[in-house]
Amino acid sequence: MRLTLASDPFEVRAALQLLRTEMTVLNLSDDAVARVEIIMAEILNNVVEHACRNRPDCRIDIEMARTRADLRIKVVDDGGTMPHGKLPARKTAALSASPETLPEGGFGWSLIRDLAHDLTYARRNGQNQLTFALVLD
Repeated sequence: MRLTLASDPFEVRAALQLLRTEMTVLNLSDDAVARVEIIMAEILNNVVEHACRNRPDCRIDIEMARTRADLRIKVVDDGGTMPHGKLPARKTAALSASPETLPEGGFGWSLIRDLAHDLTYARRNGQNQLTFALVLD
């Protein structure tokens, strides 16, 4: 499956709905579909909010293919480079701290790292290329 969308929150929402519909054809479990939705929502919203900030012409391409053991996904965008040219580090917080001292955000990449495997990032030909796999039941 391939999908191209503009860097726009409404396009992301429509793309996530389309991905959900398309995943039914792949005969994935409800758990796998939910994990893909969480990962893709985090990735696509990060692209819109950070890589393609203030760039309505920015494009996002998604490729998804199922193998026997996993679902392989590639997300390519022509937005700005990731900070320091690599994926953000895993972020942790002491959950015993009082709620008002906890950071407001920044845990998306930790969540992605927990749900996906073979996560890679590269900057090639002016594009961000993110690939990962999701182990199927």
